[in-house]
Amino acid sequence: MGVPAAHSQSDTQPPTITQLSPAAGAIGQSVGVSVSATFSEAVQPSSLSFVLRDSSNTVVPSTVTYVSSTNTAALSTNTGLAPARTYTATLSGATDLAGNAMSGNTVWSFSTGTPGFQESIVLKGLQNPTAFQFASDGRVFVAQKSGVILVYQSLTDTAPIVFADLRTNVDNYGNRGLLALTLDPNFPSAPSVYVFYTYDAPIDGIAPTWGAPGVSADPCPQPNGSCLVSGRISRLQVNGNVSTNEQVLVNDWYQQYPSQSVGNLAFGPDGSLYASAGDGASSTFVDYGQTDTASPEPANQGGALRSQDLFLPAEPVTLDGSVIRVHPDTGLPVRQTTTMTVSQPTVDSNGV
Repeated sequence: MGVPAAHSQSDTQPPTITQLSPAAGAIGQSVGVSVSATFSEAVQPSSLSFVLRDSSNTVVPSTVTYVSSTNTAALSTNTGLAPARTYTATLSGATDLAGNAMSGNTVWSFSTGTPGFQESIVLKGLQNPTAFQFASDGRVFVAQKSGVILVYQSLTDTAPIVFADLRTNVDNYGNRGLLALTLDPNFPSAPSVYVFYTYDAPIDGIAPTWGAPGVSADPCPQPNGSCLVSGRISRLQVNGNVSTNEQVLVNDWYQQYPSQSVGNLAFGPDGSLYASAGDGASSTFVDYGQTDTASPEPANQGGALRSQDLFLPAEPVTLDGSVIRVHPDTGLPVRQTTTMTVSQPTVDSNGV
């Protein structure tokens, strides 16, 4: 179809944008927000180029429509927007009915995130990451639930190295897995990395009990996922970018069900290593040990009640539902707050 003569002879001004939606710089937008631009005059729909990209600069699949009654180009995403993301829209090539093209591109950004925050992707390709730590030398250690720990040389590194592969020891089922990681406070001069994971064996057992060596996900053939496992805190010695040895510090935490497993791991200001964990009980029914015949506690004192045990001398006790403080070199309890030099040998007055 040719351009009407009236337009071609009298219209020499290019179209301009009179309104953007969302407005440039808008934050906290709904994931269902309409992305559109309104022109000062009618344009040729076939001339429009309207592209939306997310915070990783990936094109968001979309469909563009043009409403002639309002001179508005609207962009509808095929799968919707994601929360807490920054999006950038680019509109170009619009030509009015007289053949005048808009001057330059119109580019604007908006966010579906919380005001004051923007999201950007720094490390890609991870499988269920659970913990990360930044070393003072710029390296980034990332723990994955399966038991694989990666080390990046920096936030711009796109080819991480496998620092440690603990999949044979880790029970990755339900909420279980490698869930916590921390560095020695003096790392890298004190080359130790500490991990807290669900151990694929009962207390003092030998892994793997339910899985297989080197497998990322473990099965549980028992009813309701009641495969007995335990928890383990280990110290990984570091040589360059790889772990050379695993020193088990604590193996405890009787766990019957796949929820409320091991928890967090961190150093305190006193130099001690602190760890927290759940009770290993069921999250789907009131669990007081009534279904547990293998528990070290007396009848009907297991399940969630393990976290209420008063450490009676006559009864076996596990660490379920507790916060513990141990020495990072030995795993032995620290029963009073002291100042210690982490990862350094202790020398008494006799030089021993």
